[in-house]
Amino acid sequence: MSTKRIKKLAAELPRTRTELESLVTATVLLQTTLEEQTAKRDAAMIEASKPFEPAIAKAGEQIEANLELIEMWSELHRSEFSESKSIKAGPARIGWRLGNWSTKLTAKVKWDAVVAFLQTVIRGADRSNASETTLNRALLAAQLLRTKVEANKEAMIEGRERPDLTALLAEAGVEIVQGESFYLEPEREGQAAATLTA
Repeated sequence: MSTKRIKKLAAELPRTRTELESLVTATVLLQTTLEEQTAKRDAAMIEASKPFEPAIAKAGEQIEANLELIEMWSELHRSEFSESKSIKAGPARIGWRLGNWSTKLTAKVKWDAVVAFLQTVIRGADRSNASETTLNRALLAAQLLRTKVEANKEAMIEGRERPDLTALLAEAGVEIVQGESFYLEPEREGQAAATLTA
């Protein structure tokens, strides 16, 4: 908390343990009030929405059925569509849009097999008698694979007790730290915990 913020709150700061406990009690009561009001609001919203649910569901189903019919008609009448693959139909434009380019595996091929094949092509260039074609194919294959090197933060944290590891990390500009945050957790028997954090 900033010094400016601390100065601003100084006048409202509890001066005794009793005042602190009164403030904590008031905060827990406010949290309970907040939860009650939120539950009432949500229940009212759910109750208020019930009469509309059948009409909403019916409209959604009808839209889905209509779109299926429109798409089927469009497939049967592709010759009526312009080069832009769309036409004006009533108050709307219908047609097809091209999506983004993507990769697609051919039947029975898995990505692991693709990677293994490209790695084999790359290894073929390691031979001393590799032809120019083999070298070019290896360069192409290398462009199609990605190697990602990143810091293993989990291993750094796991090794935080090892002096040799922490010394090496310190040289690299990394230290292992553990932060803390303030909390208020009401003691509410039989209810789920409602931890409040600053």
